[in-house]
Amino acid sequence: MIIIAIAYIVIITYEVYYMKRRSVPIKPYVVLYGFMFIASELLYFFKDEFQLITLIKVLFAPIESILLFK
Repeated sequence: MIIIAIAYIVIITYEVYYMKRRSVPIKPYVVLYGFMFIASELLYFFKDEFQLITLIKVLFAPIESILLFK
């Protein structure tokens, strides 16, 4: 988790430096990176409980039942 946080800090620092040199508004990017950081930390924290395959099964089970006429 610490490595993820350090990577985000390095990336955001470089992005802010670049955007200030080009006079680009920073606020939308801060919101986006903040959301991405929180989402990645939550996924890492709940990595044992959260399985992507269960989400895929929930999403595609109705389509599979329609295709197989069940």
